Amino acid sequence: MRSVLLFLMLLVSFCATSQAIHNLSFEPEANRRQPLLMWAHRGSQAIRLSIDTTQARQGRGSLLIDATRASAPVRLAFVQGQRWGYLDANGKVAIAPRFVRAQPFSEGLAAVRQHGRYGYIDAQGAFAIAAAYDYAEPFRHGYATVWRNGTPLLINPTGQVQFQGAYQSWETHFGEAGPDYLIATTRTGRQGVLSPQGRLLIDTVYSAISAFSHERAIVTEWLLPNVPDEKYRSAGRGVIDWQGRLVVPFGRYHQIEPFQEGLAKVDIPASSPTATDDDGFINPAGELVLRLPATQMRVAHEASGFGSGVVAVETYRGQSYRRQQRTKQVGLMDVRGQLLFSSKDLIRLAPYPANQTIAQTSKGQWQVLDKRGRLLNTAVIEEIYFERNHSSDDVFAGGWALVRTAAGIGAIDTSGRFVLGPREFPFSFDDAFRLGNRLYFSVNVSQAENQYDYRIGYWDLKTNALVSPRFQQIGEPAGTGTELRLAVLDNRLAYIDAAGTVVWQQPPGDTLAQVALNLDYMRRATYGAASPAELERYGGVGGHAKSTNKPQPIGELSFRAGALSFTVPPQPSSPATGARAAAVMQLANTTADTVFFSAQDGLLYLTVQALNPAGQWQDIEYVPGSSCGNSDHTVYLPASHYWQFAAPAFEGEFQTKLRAKVLVKRSRNPDDFEQVVLYSNEFMGGVNPGQFWRKLEYVSSGIMDPYRE
Repeated sequence: MRSVLLFLMLLVSFCATSQAIHNLSFEPEANRRQPLLMWAHRGSQAIRLSIDTTQARQGRGSLLIDATRASAPVRLAFVQGQRWGYLDANGKVAIAPRFVRAQPFSEGLAAVRQHGRYGYIDAQGAFAIAAAYDYAEPFRHGYATVWRNGTPLLINPTGQVQFQGAYQSWETHFGEAGPDYLIATTRTGRQGVLSPQGRLLIDTVYSAISAFSHERAIVTEWLLPNVPDEKYRSAGRGVIDWQGRLVVPFGRYHQIEPFQEGLAKVDIPASSPTATDDDGFINPAGELVLRLPATQMRVAHEASGFGSGVVAVETYRGQSYRRQQRTKQVGLMDVRGQLLFSSKDLIRLAPYPANQTIAQTSKGQWQVLDKRGRLLNTAVIEEIYFERNHSSDDVFAGGWALVRTAAGIGAIDTSGRFVLGPREFPFSFDDAFRLGNRLYFSVNVSQAENQYDYRIGYWDLKTNALVSPRFQQIGEPAGTGTELRLAVLDNRLAYIDAAGTVVWQQPPGDTLAQVALNLDYMRRATYGAASPAELERYGGVGGHAKSTNKPQPIGELSFRAGALSFTVPPQPSSPATGARAAAVMQLANTTADTVFFSAQDGLLYLTVQALNPAGQWQDIEYVPGSSCGNSDHTVYLPASHYWQFAAPAFEGEFQTKLRAKVLVKRSRNPDDFEQVVLYSNEFMGGVNPGQFWRKLEYVSSGIMDPYRE
C-alpha cells in the first residue's frame, strides 16, 4: 500500500510540472520482483512510468520515464568523409557529420562515438548521456547495455546505472510475455537470471539457461572432458521455474526443446545403448503426457514442437533402419497423440494457423493441405520462397506465402488461392528469398572465381513496387517512422524508398573504404602464409583454404643473422595524430634450417597487441577458432627466406605502444604441439578501449563455414 501511495505522489508531482496526462492504464504486476508499471499518454507522447516496489518499501522509490516520442523527428545515420551524422526524413542534414561511429536512433536517443568512447545524443545532436563507455547498445524498453573497461552496465535514459556486477555479459529479455529479466554470464562461464535492478533471481550455477517460455526455462549442465582431446559432453538438461526450482531434473531426458503451446518435446533415453531414444512431450509441470515409440513414430526433423495444435511426425513399421525408410510416411498428430493423416508421397510438412499445412511431395512439388490431408490449392506449386534462413516456420508469415507456378511468381493465402499475381519479371536472377513483405532477388556478377559479387533487387508486396537487381546491399527500415532503407550502390551508401528511388547517396569519391582502422572491437587476424611448393605436401591433410603469400628470398635485405626475426619497420608519423602507422611486418629466417608454423586454413597464429592503460600487453586481434580439424595444418619457412604481411594502421584516442606476436612450433615432430611465442619490435599507434575486449558477433554462413567467431 505504501508503494502505491508513493507512486501516486510522484505522479501528482510529475503532472504539476507537465502537460496534462490522459488515458492512464496499469499493467498487471505479473511478478513481485518487477516494478509496478503504468502507461500514460501526454499528447502524442507515450510514457512508461515505473516504480520499484522493493525500493519503495525501503523509502527509495523512484519514477522512471523511458518514453518513446511518437512525434520524434526521423533521424537517419549517414557518412561523409569518414565521419557520421544524421539526415532528416527528406534527406537533408539534421546533425552534421562528426562521429566516428553512429547507431540508429532508438527511444529518442542514439549511441555515438566521437573519439574513443560512446555516449548518447538526442535528436538535435546534443549529448544527453556523456561519452564514457567502451561500447553502447541501443535503448530497448527503457534500458540500454553499456560497457566500461570490458564490464557491462545497465542504464536508463537519464544515464543512471541500474546496476553493475562482475559479469562477462548478459542477454536482455525486456517487453516479452512475463516479467523483464536478464540472463547473465559470469567470467567463469556460469549463467543465472537477474532482474533489471540487478537482483539475483536465479543463481549463476548453470552452464546455459534458455529464454523463459510458459514460465519455464531449459537449463544445461556439462561434464568436463575426461581426456584433453575429448570435446565437452552434455551431462543433461533440466527445466526450472521462476523460483529456480528444478521441475525436471538433469538426466531424465537427453534433450528438451522450449515449450510451445504448453508442451515441450523431449528425447526419452532408450533402454539400451543400441536402441533409439523415444520422442515425447511434457507439460510445464514436468509430466510426460505423450510418448512416441521410436519403432513406430517420431517427430519430424523440421518440427521442434506443436503449432496450431498439431505437430509433423514420421510413422514407420518395423525396427530396422532400412525397413523404416521403406515404410516411412509423413503426417500430422494432434495434442492427444491421434494421427490425423499420413502419406508416403510426402517428404516434409509444417502446420500453420487456420487449420492448414504446407507439404512437399516426393516429386519436389508443394501442396497446401488442410489438417486432414485434403488438397486445397489448384495450381501446381513448383517452388516456395522461404525466409533467408530457410525456416519452414515462416512460409505463411503474415497470412500468405510466396510461390512459383508455371504462370509465374505470386502470393497465396492459407487456402491456396492467389491474392497477388502470379506474374513474370523482366529480368533473370540466380536466387530469391523472402524477407518480411518482400521477395529479394540476387544476381551473381562475379568476374573471378572465389570473388563473390552480387546485385540485389526486390518485389515489395505491400506497394507492388518492382526493383531490378542493382544494389550491392539493402538493409531493414532505417528507423521508427520511416520506410527508407540503407543500401549500398556503386560502393557508396545510399537511402532508398520503397520504390527503390535513391533519396540520398554519398558523393562520388567518398567510398566506404577506411584509410586507418579506428575501431572499437578486436580485429579478426587474417595473416596468410604459404609453404614453398616443394614442401606443401608435408603440411598435413588440413588447410584447404590456401594462402598465396609464398616465402620470398631474403636477397639484399638486412635481418638479424642466424635467427628467426620478426620486424615491423618504422614508418613516418601521421600528420593528423602523430602516430606511426605500421605498413608491413616481415618474418625472416636467417638460420640454416627450415622453421615450422602451425596454421589454420592458410592463416598463421599471428596477432597484434597493445600496451593497455594498466601497462600490460593485451591482444587487440584474435585468430578465429575453427570447429573443423581439416582447418589445421603446418606451413614452412625455409632458410634464407621471409614472409611479408600488410600491417594494420590502427588509429584511436589512446596513443600507446604496439607489437606483433606469432606462434612458432618448437619441434619438427608433427605430434609435438608445443609452441613458442616470437614478438616483433615495438611501434606506436592509437587504439580505443573496446579493442581490448570486444569481439563482433559472427554468424556461420553454412555447413562449409566451420568458424565460431
